Amino acid sequence: MRKDKYNIIMEDISAFPILRSDDFMVWEEVSPPEMEKILDAISEEKLILFLGVVRNGSPFKLENFYYKIKPE
Repeated sequence: MRKDKYNIIMEDISAFPILRSDDFMVWEEVSPPEMEKILDAISEEKLILFLGVVRNGSPFKLENFYYKIKPE
């Protein structure tokens, strides 16, 4: 669980497997520790946007990859 600078809890995606792709064709799973490291490296503003978009089922681009929750 992450909190923003106002101590408000952000969207929680930790229970979901996350996939990434550089071309939308081939998706690979990202391990939870690796995903945490990626999220720790971005600004809070971008993090809030990322969590909201991905939690709603859409892909989000960070750096050179698109990230999304693995569909069931």
